Amino acid sequence: MTILNSQTFVGKPVTLNLNGFDESQETILQQAMDRLIPISPAWLNQLNFYQIEDEHPSDGTILMDVSVDYPYRFATINIYPRAWKPRNVERFSQHLLHEFVHIWLEPCCRFSQHLLDNCCAKNDPASEQVIRSAYQDSIESLVSDLTVLLNQVISEAPPKKMSVSEYSVIDQNHG
Repeated sequence: MTILNSQTFVGKPVTLNLNGFDESQETILQQAMDRLIPISPAWLNQLNFYQIEDEHPSDGTILMDVSVDYPYRFATINIYPRAWKPRNVERFSQHLLHEFVHIWLEPCCRFSQHLLDNCCAKNDPASEQVIRSAYQDSIESLVSDLTVLLNQVISEAPPKKMSVSEYSVIDQNHG
């Protein structure tokens, strides 16, 4: 595991935990993060990355997924084997940006989920399922649109180049 500290655009530290990656994967991941750390949500303290050995159990086309623990201010991104084909920083960065947009939207999604849980007609499961499905579709549509927009903005801005030496390495153990 490699643990790195980096700074957001407001100078706030974010800890990055990299778990299970080979050297070339870590390099691609760090290059992608050079563009994304500056736009990290201010509430995010820690970002965990895990290399998953098998494809996603429910859908082999999923490249990455994210889970967010908003109360504890961290997110975990699982990266599946398909995400590395081909090993291209630009393509990888675009997929990672999609997961970042999910992280950005987490506070709104939590509130919306709370409304769904407490305001949906519990005595009408069919109606509730339709509402939840429409909610999920609208979130994914919003994430996709924002990803395209942010990708264009980030691509036009000069990247903040950081060499590995500019990250403060806390611990490195490639067991």
